[in-house]
Amino acid sequence: MKKVKPYSYDVDSFQRKDIDIYQLRRKGKTILSCADNLFFYHNDVTDFIVQSYSQPSFLIELFEINTEEPFCLDLQMHEQKFFLFIMLRGSAKFMSNDGQTVEVRPKHLKLSFFTPGSYQVGTEKGQHLAMVISLPKKWTNRIGDSMHPINEFLRNHQNADTLYCFFPQVRLKEHGSMFVDKILAYHSSHPGIMDTHIRNMTALLLEYYSIGTKIKYKEPVYQILEFLNENYLLENLSITYLEDRFNYSQRVITYHFKKEFGITPQQYYIRLRMLYAKKLSEIQGVPPVSLYTEAGYKNPDSFRKAYKKFLSTLTP
Repeated sequence: MKKVKPYSYDVDSFQRKDIDIYQLRRKGKTILSCADNLFFYHNDVTDFIVQSYSQPSFLIELFEINTEEPFCLDLQMHEQKFFLFIMLRGSAKFMSNDGQTVEVRPKHLKLSFFTPGSYQVGTEKGQHLAMVISLPKKWTNRIGDSMHPINEFLRNHQNADTLYCFFPQVRLKEHGSMFVDKILAYHSSHPGIMDTHIRNMTALLLEYYSIGTKIKYKEPVYQILEFLNENYLLENLSITYLEDRFNYSQRVITYHFKKEFGITPQQYYIRLRMLYAKKLSEIQGVPPVSLYTEAGYKNPDSFRKAYKKFLSTLTP
């Protein structure tokens, strides 16, 4: 059976260097002991190492980037996929073709959903290490009510009406790090044993993550996010409206929202409105500006200005 490879990345600007796991170990690099593929790419300023273990049902990869200047890589997603990102060192930013940028912070886990299309991943100068586990649909379908936040996230993204969604980043503490270490260290020549081990450790990581998201959802910033997801078309929606409703100052709301999601509340609900108008215009076959009232605007000029700005964020 063909092994899973849901995405590819552009390494044309790099030279490929032959290296084995023993050489990596001597260099003091973090090792994915079960890896069946190892690639080492480099140029004048960056070393880019990829270790992977793949089976027909899943893919797990360890990415290490050592760069002397900001690093950017083009990523092409070939199929709809859920991923669990585990940022072990440094941080990374992902940018979708609709202009959404999400940063995965150091020592954090994040569940993400990607549809087919073009993306970019970038890092700042320095050392960065991340484990990425692709989650097969048959695995995600088995996630039960005990992981309710994850279950809800999966349902939302499988729903064609979902336009835009954030899911929490959870700090990787000692208990969660133990599961990651067991994935990194374990090796068996028997595929069935390896498959069972990866499944068990991934399930424990998802359970750890689910517990963390339940805690995060109690924070006021997530209550504001939920409100915006349900009410972004309100005509009188504004930062002042949020201030009155949640009894926090505009400064506090904006600071914590941007810190958590990398975007202000206004930018977030405006983007939801623009995505809604774009989708509705495609369905109805009418110009987006004709739908300004449906998108929560009082006049077409304000909508036209916002929509033009929105289009400028989209990558070709």
